[in-house]
Amino acid sequence: MAILRKLEELSFENSYARLPETFYDKLSPTPFSDPPDLVSFNPAAAELIDLDPDEATRPEFAGVSGGSLLAPGMAPLAMLYSGHQFGVYVPQLGGAVRFYEVRIA
Repeated sequence: MAILRKLEELSFENSYARLPETFYDKLSPTPFSDPPDLVSFNPAAAELIDLDPDEATRPEFAGVSGGSLLAPGMAPLAMLYSGHQFGVYVPQLGGAVRFYEVRIA
């Protein structure tokens, strides 16, 4: 059985950051005026990344998973992409979508 870790002990990686910087901007999250609430949590999914399911009871967990707080090692990016919006092609769209991979060693 794997050793379950605390949120601060996870190793975050963002493979999108390996692309040239023209694909993203480094951007810090903008906190909400009210702290986020945790609506649902999947303990089995947490165990897949060796995260102790008890971490979901911490107030910081909702902030990190909701995007208003950063855990150590997180480096948020605003992604740049193109696509169709409102029925027309737009060559430069963007969004502060935050994807991270958790490295399991």
